[in-house]
Amino acid sequence: MFHIETIKFGDLFTYKIINNQTKEYFSIIPGFGTLMNELALHKEGHSHQILKGYLSYEYLQKNFSRLFRGANLFPFPGRIKEATYNFQGKTYHLSKNDPSQKHALHGYIYYQRFEIVRVETSEEKGILETLFKEDGSVLPYPFRFEISVEFKLDKSGFSCLTRVENTGKDPMPIGQGWHPYFKAMGKTNDMILQIPSAKYLELDQDLCPTGAIKNMDKFLEPEKIGQASLDTVFVLKKEPGISKTYLYFPDGTAKIVLWQETGEMKYNYLTVFTPPERDSLAMEPWTCPPDVFNNKMDLITLDPGKKIELAMGISLE
Repeated sequence: MFHIETIKFGDLFTYKIINNQTKEYFSIIPGFGTLMNELALHKEGHSHQILKGYLSYEYLQKNFSRLFRGANLFPFPGRIKEATYNFQGKTYHLSKNDPSQKHALHGYIYYQRFEIVRVETSEEKGILETLFKEDGSVLPYPFRFEISVEFKLDKSGFSCLTRVENTGKDPMPIGQGWHPYFKAMGKTNDMILQIPSAKYLELDQDLCPTGAIKNMDKFLEPEKIGQASLDTVFVLKKEPGISKTYLYFPDGTAKIVLWQETGEMKYNYLTVFTPPERDSLAMEPWTCPPDVFNNKMDLITLDPGKKIELAMGISLE
């Protein structure tokens, strides 16, 4: 049987869905962009903490803008160069919130307050669904929309279904992604990574695409990360299906599986980042590359009344 717990988290609340039998759980902070904070999965009698999140409200407040751990990246992941873009003949200026204070980074949904619209617990599963409604009054991104996220835990693992609907009268540009940090026992250097694509985007000094696609001969087979420093956007096959990235425990006892749905208007990119602390690894499903509002690479233009659904998940094998 699954149940839900509500836990005070500074000025916010954490909502934790727990499997009473296996002790698996996930926790979400709806009041902070519906942040994905914790995930524990079970394998052969052992429970493993999969995500590296925020243990305290104070740490979240102090470090979020540096780490973006677990963040919901919308209406764009990555950077928008010089925080400026043009859409349908109009120019918009975003907040310059990247470390250099030159560019816009990861949208603005990550600090918005989502409301809980559904909790479902049963013998087989636990579900938490959250919702944010935008009225179009944000001048740098003046579009009306609803974005909901359905988090689910069942015997197959953890899944996350993001839905976006254009509730306005004009088309709107969209990119979306997630920013989970994974830990697999020990330091990043000892982790063993396997990526489903050799193709990656060449990035300029601002971490925006140059337009060139290159090949990497590492990590197509399981390979220790070692001293590699990654901040890399991999290009996946855009065929309908599921793409899987594997992060193996150094002792060989288990592997984390990150899956993402690919295809038209789906998660066709994977960003992999080694944080400076080298205590985890960010593996991030994205619908598009950085600077998407300018380079238009896989930019989703959502017409009034239209919806999209984006699916990803995490399991332990």
